Amino acid sequence: MSDIRFVAGDIALSRGSTGNTAEVTLATGSEAVAQHLEFRLRHFLGEWELNTLEGIPFFRDVFVKAPDLGLVRDIFRQVIIETPGVASVETISVTIDTATRTAALTFRCTFDDGAVLDFTDPFIIEI
Repeated sequence: MSDIRFVAGDIALSRGSTGNTAEVTLATGSEAVAQHLEFRLRHFLGEWELNTLEGIPFFRDVFVKAPDLGLVRDIFRQVIIETPGVASVETISVTIDTATRTAALTFRCTFDDGAVLDFTDPFIIEI
């Protein structure tokens, strides 16, 4: 798998061989899978106008007054395991702060190539 490399949400560019041009860099293998996974975890349901059925139902199930943490954990687990290149999800933990409307996600998953992604620093989603 390969994709355009992004750094802090922007397309990563490198100086071209002549020094006068910029070249798009690519993310490959595990880096590309991890990048795709991060985009999917931040994708709100209905956000993409070409497919409003894709995304995580943050407003319906996550950022509500009394969220069902089991359901929310299952939603995130499903997004992770359905990401192309992910073989398994070993652990997942979700905490939600309804006052600040943030969700903190930690997880460990294994990619098809055997690489392990260990998100021990919480992956924060906020609105």
